[in-house]
Amino acid sequence: MNTSKSLQWGLTSIKVISIIFISSALAWELANLNVYLTDWQISPHFKWIFWVERPALLIHGIEAIIGGYYASVQGKQAFPYGVYTFWVGFVGLLELINPEKVS
Repeated sequence: MNTSKSLQWGLTSIKVISIIFISSALAWELANLNVYLTDWQISPHFKWIFWVERPALLIHGIEAIIGGYYASVQGKQAFPYGVYTFWVGFVGLLELINPEKVS
């Protein structure tokens, strides 16, 4: 496997894993909201998950804002690219900033 194909495979893997983890983080937040609204209790064994997923959501949100802004500077549509960058993370920024090296 040459370097270009290896890099492409790695970036694709990161994108897929990122989408799965961000989807899971959003699901945990929705479940937590449901628990809060129905006055239930979350087991203390699961509290650590929120310490992991909340910073991840925050960082992906910041990356989405940066991606949307940078896309608008390049004359591309900001909102779709911001959403894409939110789901795939830093790889989306790499694709926007330097598309010929990533693809």
